[in-house]
Amino acid sequence: MIANLSRVISSATLLACACWLSPVFAQQLIADVDLRVSAQGGPLTPVRLTFDPTNPNRFAVVDVADGNISVWSFDGAFTKDLDIDASAVSVAIAPDGKVIASSTIRGQIFLWNMNGEQIGEPFLGHEGSVQDLDFSPDGSRLLSGGWDGTIRLWTMDGRQIGEPFTGHTQWVRAVAFSPDGTKVASSSIDGTVRIWNTRGRLLAGPLLGHERWVEAVNFSPRGDFLASAGDDGLVRLWNLDGSPRSAPLSGHRAWVVDFAPTGGVMASAGDDGSVLLRNTDGSLRRPALRGHAGSVQALAFSPGGDFFATGGYYDGTVRLWNIDGSPRGEPLRAHDPWFRSLAISPKGDLVVMAGDDGSFRTYTQDGLLLGQPNLGHASWVEAATFSPDGERIATASYDGSVRVWDMAGNQLMMFDDHESRVTAVAFSADGNQIASGDERGIIRVWDSKGTLIIGPIRAYPRPVSALAFSPSGRTLLSGSTRGEMKLWWRDGELRTATLSAHRGALRTMAYSPDGAIYATGGDDGLVRLWGADGTPRGGDLIGHHAWVRALAFSSDSTRLASAGDDGAVRLWTLKGEALGEPMRGHNGSASSVIFSEDGNTITSGGYFDGKIRRWALSGSTQ
Repeated sequence: MIANLSRVISSATLLACACWLSPVFAQQLIADVDLRVSAQGGPLTPVRLTFDPTNPNRFAVVDVADGNISVWSFDGAFTKDLDIDASAVSVAIAPDGKVIASSTIRGQIFLWNMNGEQIGEPFLGHEGSVQDLDFSPDGSRLLSGGWDGTIRLWTMDGRQIGEPFTGHTQWVRAVAFSPDGTKVASSSIDGTVRIWNTRGRLLAGPLLGHERWVEAVNFSPRGDFLASAGDDGLVRLWNLDGSPRSAPLSGHRAWVVDFAPTGGVMASAGDDGSVLLRNTDGSLRRPALRGHAGSVQALAFSPGGDFFATGGYYDGTVRLWNIDGSPRGEPLRAHDPWFRSLAISPKGDLVVMAGDDGSFRTYTQDGLLLGQPNLGHASWVEAATFSPDGERIATASYDGSVRVWDMAGNQLMMFDDHESRVTAVAFSADGNQIASGDERGIIRVWDSKGTLIIGPIRAYPRPVSALAFSPSGRTLLSGSTRGEMKLWWRDGELRTATLSAHRGALRTMAYSPDGAIYATGGDDGLVRLWGADGTPRGGDLIGHHAWVRALAFSSDSTRLASAGDDGAVRLWTLKGEALGEPMRGHNGSASSVIFSEDGNTITSGGYFDGKIRRWALSGSTQ
């Protein structure tokens, strides 16, 4: 397979624009490479679903892999009616079925007609990603919630009604109108649910009970109570005064909860691929529905309430279910594997994409697939990394194994001591050691012969989310999904006390080549610098509007690049000063970043959009 090199821009253009004034910094996109073959079937990564209120057999779905909104009809088989290139993360259809609303990671809200044509100008006001949208029952207003922690109400011509609703301390994940249009509910990663009137006055809340993020919230069909789904594995029911309506409902870590318009049924979809159908008192109607392989993050009932749809985040399927839980025909399938991770070689000349089918693929910097997909893992590959010399690839999988491969795709070693999903992997600077961490918080270190030399170390009660060796190899840095950070000596002894590095997960970490400092990035959108002994260096580096996924230092240890779920790559001095404007272009996450050896270019990669982008840099950092 040869991917398309969609744009190559002469670096001479950049040089002609260089300015002698100091400090000056500029970036220029010089290559845009698409590694992904477009799916010929359904959405690759369905993340939002909504039905047309006027047509029970028609729904819209957001594919976060490319940001497209596709509209499908179902009459025994699926037919694609419409495809909108919207760079979307959320979608809603107006009650009259004539308007589609979408939102982006850049704070924009768009309206589209049913021919896929944009209506008017985008609604602007949010800072960062707009996570959720909902139309009022009469279709006269649109509700939005986003990364900036606000809820906003809009007229259909894009005018904001009143002031933003403020109160959440972190980003808003979900918003919903009550059936009579007089109330609004919101949920946030700050762990709370709030109920408001439409003027932004708080009626109830913060509703406390969830221990972690609250991913979803919805009113019951009569509007007399609401349900929320949390990252703590619980669904909670609330009365309108904020009091709990029942004991918490367990069963799975739920991403979404919704009510059937009629019939007294609610459904939740979970991270384990299950769907639970309950009566509105919380009692289970039947055993869990299983059909998806991996997390289900999209669920919606049809307007008539006799069936519902679910979207598999990892397996690339949309499934229809009757209200009794029986399948409603065959699922809508995507043709491509879903890529879980992306790694760029130290020289920037090769790229590895690893997928949910247990395979990984190696590409040249121009998008040429080298050989065939490499198979070996029995489940999706969560992490992949190159050795420092670029001669080996290590992959970590949910099948509990770490595997090391040569560049011809031959497996050199396999470590299968982990008793749970492996979530992080890293090579030492000399390439002679490999560290791995799993979802139970266990860390192990292996030598180049495959011998376990350190561990198992019970580092955290939650999953290990990141690992990095110091350039000297004397210390190992680790991070967790709780934002904790630990520094270990190479014999496995703890060097520092546990440090609280980020709110939410610590997603990435990197040492400077001289070993003097390291950087961390997390779910809070912050980049932080630390001395080699774990002491903070300066203030927070603020600029990303979503999770920070990747970090890289220049070879001279003077600059830092960061990449995030807002699709941006940012450049910083080690004093924390931003250099130039953000480098944008990825739809969804920019999940990998690396400097060239001479520091004159940056390469970024996104596993959602399957793109590699290269940027030429010019200017002074002094």
